Amino acid sequence: MAYSARVRRRPISQSLVLAAGLLLAACGGGSDSSTATVSNAADSTVSSPDAPTIHAATTVASTAPPTTAPPTTLPPTIDLTTLPGLFAVIAASCSAEEFVPQNVVENFVVCTLNPDGTNAKLVSLPGETPSGLAFTRGGTHLWYGDRYTRFGYVIDLTSGEHRERKRYEPLRSGVSPDGQLLLFIDPYTYVLTIAHADGSTFPDGSSSLTVADDTHAYYTEASWAPDSMRFVYLSTNDGNGGELECPEVWVGAIDGRAPAQITHFAGNSDGAEGCPQWARWSPTDDQILLYMVGTPAFTVENLYVINADGSNLTALTHGLPVFDPSASSPYGSVGSSNTGDWSPDGKYIVFNVVDGDGYRLAVMNSDGSQVTPITAAPLGIVTRLVAIRWSQG
Repeated sequence: MAYSARVRRRPISQSLVLAAGLLLAACGGGSDSSTATVSNAADSTVSSPDAPTIHAATTVASTAPPTTAPPTTLPPTIDLTTLPGLFAVIAASCSAEEFVPQNVVENFVVCTLNPDGTNAKLVSLPGETPSGLAFTRGGTHLWYGDRYTRFGYVIDLTSGEHRERKRYEPLRSGVSPDGQLLLFIDPYTYVLTIAHADGSTFPDGSSSLTVADDTHAYYTEASWAPDSMRFVYLSTNDGNGGELECPEVWVGAIDGRAPAQITHFAGNSDGAEGCPQWARWSPTDDQILLYMVGTPAFTVENLYVINADGSNLTALTHGLPVFDPSASSPYGSVGSSNTGDWSPDGKYIVFNVVDGDGYRLAVMNSDGSQVTPITAAPLGIVTRLVAIRWSQG
């Protein structure tokens, strides 16, 4: 399956929606968003790579009957109907009609859908302004921010109950995998802090503890490792009390270990183009998914994975910058991806690919192989997508 990679101009409304959600997350709310390669400049087509080869044993006992040789390659696409969990998205609409790029989105909406694109449902209410997105650990509730509420809304996905979230209510992705702790940026001290998810106090009588005394921690929320001990976050701390232009990736822990910087993107020494905007730890492995905004003019957006020790940085998408001095917005891109998330089992990543002025949804293996378009997803979602999360339940 190939994508026609046309030039994308970054919409201003999307940036405002994302920024609003991230600021709300820092103040007690929740978050929220192939090795697709670009071919030669003559056709600028984004396509999935060749599937990796599986080598089968060729030696059998002399008395064994002839057998059919096992397949030597993975199937070209992923069977989306077998994927676990549920998607939640912020998009222009949940309808089957394609969003017209020239239209202005007055209010984005929140939709849920199956990983194969079926059973799309509108779950937000009219007049709301969603600006952040997170499932609970068990996948039973969905949280999203709203500019007219302090802590956003919570939806019970089983009963359909819709209500405002309470302060510090542990219904967001900041809850540790074991369900015991809540990790957040304290709105008063601006440092990474933990609290008990049930509201109980620590042995010293305090209701919260600082785990990363870093006032440069980036405004996106931290992400837990599967061991409920470590976490990953972004920081603009230069190590000398100064501020970096681009944040770096840091790994901290709740056992008193000092946080460690694991990337060095300043000067492009790690080989990545741009600045990380969020980091999400795999729910099952020591890999971290990064969303990077590149240069020039912060128009190129790509997804990367990196090991928890900072090694093996790998690009999963390969958006490229395009410059057209005659256009009203001269900087654009082809093949970019601005949102993605892990599957509950850590084997897959859902992400978007630019197609003209809109988006196309797809799923790939965690190594970037077997890029599979979600063709059944409503066009109102895939042509104007702001954020996507994959439930961990």
